[in-house]
Amino acid sequence: MRVITVPALIALSFAPGFSQSSETKGLGKDWVETGFPAHGKLHMGLQSGEVHITGGEDAKVRVRCVSQEGWEGYHPQMRLKALGTSGDLEISGGPKKNFRYEIQIPKETDLVLRMPAGELHVEGIVGNKDVRLHAGELNLQVGDPEAYGPVNASVTAGNIKAEPFGVEKGGIFRSFHHDGKGLYALQVKLKTGEINLTR
Repeated sequence: MRVITVPALIALSFAPGFSQSSETKGLGKDWVETGFPAHGKLHMGLQSGEVHITGGEDAKVRVRCVSQEGWEGYHPQMRLKALGTSGDLEISGGPKKNFRYEIQIPKETDLVLRMPAGELHVEGIVGNKDVRLHAGELNLQVGDPEAYGPVNASVTAGNIKAEPFGVEKGGIFRSFHHDGKGLYALQVKLKTGEINLTR
C-alpha cells in the first residue's frame, strides 16, 4: 500500500533568546522542524496512535506524520511552544488508525510524555524520563541501567519486561522499584498492556 504523508500545521513560539519565531506548514514527505536546545526538558501531549521517538545529534525537534489510510477529512495539528530550555509539544487531530508519528528530539533531553493509548517507541534518549500511557504497548530503550538513580515502573493489568534491571512480571497491579546511583530518574506507568524496557 502506498504511504501518504499528512499535511500538518506546526505553530512555533520562541523566547527572545531564540533566533526566529515563525509558523510553518509541513507538506509531502518533509519533516517539520525547529530548533530546541540539548539538555532541555520537553513535555509531550500526544494523541493515540503509533509513535516513534528517537534521539538526534542536533539541537532540533523534527516531526513527520505518515498515514496508510490517506488524510482527507482529518487535520492533524502539532504545536511546539519553547521558552528557554523548556518546551511543550502537543499533537492531535489525526486519523484514528494506521497512522504514525515520527518525532526526533535532541538525544540529551529530559522527557515527560503523556499519551492515551497506542504503540509507543522511545529510543536513543539520554536524560530523565517520565512516560505514562493509558493502554497499549510501551517500548522504552533505557540504555545503561547504571545511568539511573530511582526507577519506578508499574502496570495495572499486563506485563513488565525490564531486562536491563533483571525484572519480568505479569498479572494485576505489577510494579518494580530500583534504587541506583546514576544521574537520571526513570518513571513509567501503564494501566493496561505491556511495558518493555530494553538496553
